[in-house]
Amino acid sequence: MNIITQLDHWIEFARQQNYEVRFDWFGGTGGGVCQVNGRKVLFIVLVAQPVIAVPPRANFTGLKLA
Repeated sequence: MNIITQLDHWIEFARQQNYEVRFDWFGGTGGGVCQVNGRKVLFIVLVAQPVIAVPPRANFTGLKLA
């Protein structure tokens, strides 16, 4: 499975967990998760390499998406 396919799977997983997924440049500083007006949001940085932008599964599930 290539990195783009993996990214698509993680984005779908986040959406299934009721996360809004947003993409932005963030000045190259990275993304993360937070709540905005009571909504769960996953920010994915567009500048970083996909391996950096999307953490490995162990870390991603540790973000308490459930």
